[in-house]
Amino acid sequence: MARGELAADIDTGSAADMLAGFARHRLLTGRLIADPDELRQVARQLVRGLLAPGA
Repeated sequence: MARGELAADIDTGSAADMLAGFARHRLLTGRLIADPDELRQVARQLVRGLLAPGA
């Protein structure tokens, strides 16, 4: 956030919870090991939702 890459109003705790929730869901459904391309896509989608406008 200090470099302006993330929106100033991002709740970093909630962002961490979203990522942990994904991992927990995968663990509970027996799908914790995912293909690297799928993990990149999930991370990309999470980050795009956190980007500051114009970043």
